[in-house]
Amino acid sequence: MEHQEIKSDKPVVIYGGDYCPYCHKLKHFLESKNIEYEYRDITKEKEHERQVNEFVVKLKWSTIPMVFIKQKFVGGYTDVVSLDQKGELEKLVK
Repeated sequence: MEHQEIKSDKPVVIYGGDYCPYCHKLKHFLESKNIEYEYRDITKEKEHERQVNEFVVKLKWSTIPMVFIKQKFVGGYTDVVSLDQKGELEKLVK
């Protein structure tokens, strides 16, 4: 599912929060893979919080992090790690 409202010059957009341990793990994981990302903190920007609330309804996904690769929703931390283990993550971000 693509989302046109998720525009970024980075291939990966993460919606997360400071209180979320999986958000921190995901950022470190992507950094270890040299994958650029944009982090949108829902605790600091009301617009990001509003977007996440819409995604909860549209995607039927209620946890953070919410990860989008090139505007396509891919899931959360474990989904991104799984994509990497299957050799698909690098292909998606290129």
